[in-house]
Amino acid sequence: MQPDVLSARGPGYYRLKLVRGGWGVPCLITHQDGLWQATIDGQEFGAVEDPLSSDELVSIWTWGRQSSEQEYRYLTALRQSAPPDHPCHHPDRPINFLTTTLHPVRSAP
Repeated sequence: MQPDVLSARGPGYYRLKLVRGGWGVPCLITHQDGLWQATIDGQEFGAVEDPLSSDELVSIWTWGRQSSEQEYRYLTALRQSAPPDHPCHHPDRPINFLTTTLHPVRSAP
């Protein structure tokens, strides 16, 4: 018998690909005052009492991978600074590595 994947998940930071081969978007799940809420790529979804009633929460828990607060903040900031052709601006499309240039990330001096 397999363990229930959803029962092992909880609030926290995640990264979710919206399409196969696409860019992984930052996700945040919170649980406050008995209400669960999902934020996917900066878009907040309604708070619910039963997390399994939310397609967004179930999608993050089922298909997403756990992440860190630092990665969440980095991916959120990247959308503000990346050029318009960067895959983070088109998470609903698979990345074509034959035509896409992933610009190098520069570290602070």
